[in-house]
Amino acid sequence: MGSRVPAIERELTALGLEHRVVEVAEPGDGARWSRACLLSGERFLVAAGGDQLVHDVVNGMFVDGAPILERPVLGVLPSGRDDEFFRQFGLPMDAERACRHLTGEGVYAIDVGLVTWTGPDAAQGSRLFVNIGEAGLGADMTARAAELPARVGRARRLVGFWTALARAKRARVHVEAARQTYDGEAYHVVVGNGRFGAGGFRVSPRSFPGDGILEVLVHHGPKAQAFTSLPKAIRGEQVPSPHIAELRGNRVRVEADPPMRVSADGRVFGWTPASFDVLPQAVLLKI
Repeated sequence: MGSRVPAIERELTALGLEHRVVEVAEPGDGARWSRACLLSGERFLVAAGGDQLVHDVVNGMFVDGAPILERPVLGVLPSGRDDEFFRQFGLPMDAERACRHLTGEGVYAIDVGLVTWTGPDAAQGSRLFVNIGEAGLGADMTARAAELPARVGRARRLVGFWTALARAKRARVHVEAARQTYDGEAYHVVVGNGRFGAGGFRVSPRSFPGDGILEVLVHHGPKAQAFTSLPKAIRGEQVPSPHIAELRGNRVRVEADPPMRVSADGRVFGWTPASFDVLPQAVLLKI
């Protein structure tokens, strides 16, 4: 995105939008700058980048699960890759064209998820997320892809998927969502605030980040089903399926034996036991 900053600034200037640019280089920089900007009195922040930058900026908007300002305003300009959160709002996937949606008064209140996971020595950690949380195969795929060199490019997702699928092991899981439960073997649990996951697949096709609900898909069929369902997931047609249990609620609990790896918004955190909660309509998305 760095090479596109001058073009974005020209577009913002042409639209009469006052702005300042802060470039981030390391994971977590987005959260630090986001928090600093809000504490200094700014209210409207724009994440010009992919899902992980959006993830960081949103995390910087909150302290101990509460927003620094009541319902801060978030704008998003897509980076050209890893823009899965952005896809579901019908906005231009070109950053310069998307600048036009930063004008006017239009906003949409979106939910934010809170994932709490288990780390070393049973210590717990937590993090906000805006799009997709996962336990099992999806988190393993993210971890495997992150280990590959950057020169592999977009193929890292595909290589990560096949590597993770080959090594995936089924676990005995207990999943709770509202008054619904699933007990049995599974290899992948999706907790969706948003719909789109890596590669533009509709990983959680019934989700929308504004209804106060997390949609849960527990994949319990044969591992080969993960491959055969890919074409359906492009269109969001993998459910209903006898190989996928569907649950929904504003709080989700996932336990697994052996523990499953946990991720959200393309970041890997820890392991189950994990919980996923909704902060309803906590951020105003500029549309």
